[in-house]
Amino acid sequence: PDRPTAVFAANDNLAIGVLTAASGLGLRIGTDLSIVGYNDIPLVSRLPVALSSVRTPFEQIASTALELLLSPEEGDRGIRMALPNLIPRASTAPPGR
Repeated sequence: PDRPTAVFAANDNLAIGVLTAASGLGLRIGTDLSIVGYNDIPLVSRLPVALSSVRTPFEQIASTALELLLSPEEGDRGIRMALPNLIPRASTAPPGR
């Protein structure tokens, strides 16, 4: 088709808007169009078409920040990384499915 097959939205609320608009145009979410949001808010897993989302590990980030603040003299001063996770749900499918 001469249209996108997937949308990655900046946050889950925008992704919900895309999902609503695409459904209104008659597109089948997860088949005609894959949609992924960001933040993994609780609502997205309970939508009629559960929304795939990227989850940021906020607890890990907060724990590391507190550890660094409370014990600045301990450990190395290297870079800390907290990687987000993709939570796949019904709103995504491989291209061409």
